[in-house]
Amino acid sequence: MYKTFPCCTRQPFSRKGAAVMPEKFSYEGLFAAGVPEVVPGKTRHARYDFAVAYPNPDTLPLDGLADAVRSVLDREGRDLAYYTDPGGYLPLRELVAERLRVSRNMQVDPEGIVLTGGSGEAISMVIQALTDPGDTVLTEEFLYLGTLRSLRRYKANVVGIKCDEDGIIPEDLDAAIQRLKGEGRKVKYLYTIPTFQNPLGWTMTLERR
Repeated sequence: MYKTFPCCTRQPFSRKGAAVMPEKFSYEGLFAAGVPEVVPGKTRHARYDFAVAYPNPDTLPLDGLADAVRSVLDREGRDLAYYTDPGGYLPLRELVAERLRVSRNMQVDPEGIVLTGGSGEAISMVIQALTDPGDTVLTEEFLYLGTLRSLRRYKANVVGIKCDEDGIIPEDLDAAIQRLKGEGRKVKYLYTIPTFQNPLGWTMTLERR
């Protein structure tokens, strides 16, 4: 029996098992099937882009940002040149903890705060920490695509719940839980964005919360 490799244009083993050099090697055979083709494009700065959280470029304080970068590099450049604490830059975590205390009356230890490179990384970390393959997770019927991809990456069974302009509909949520319970499937958790839901934009009412 021949053993074949998709990156080679001929079988690299003979019937007797002796190695045979491939006539031609192709890198294309190394890529997974279904990988989307990357189409070169030009970065666009739309004034209002509802697909991503891009601010209006005209509002960016570029001079202030440049001054801040120069200041921190002069002050702590040697430390910043190395790998940082996995939780993120400690002085910034301390600042976040203080802001949470003042603005929300939340007592949070800086060691309990993790800084991430955007919401996508934070969402993925939480899903990874909470989700085992096959877990059932409830979400809004229309869901932020990045979250859906993370849930599928960790092989969650995603069940969407109907919503209206006030948020998730409680009766549909209860019905879904009872239906899943009848099927012997336990709900692991509910993922929801109660404030300015993405992509629908509603904010859940206090009664719904």
